[in-house]
Amino acid sequence: MGITAEFDLQLHTRRSHAQRLQYGSESYWDEVVGTHAIDRWSSVAAGVVGIFDALDEAATAAS
Repeated sequence: MGITAEFDLQLHTRRSHAQRLQYGSESYWDEVVGTHAIDRWSSVAAGVVGIFDALDEAATAAS
């Protein structure tokens, strides 16, 4: 089985492969976006953890 020139799918497949070569593969963008997200949101995550720690301490003190 294969894709022939008679079907439009071969046009989309060619474009996808060309864009992958031009802009980078999925693994490349996983690394770029993941690194950016970690750098950008690590302080936010620390703040959220701090809120939950404070809530746990308040609940423990109330008991």
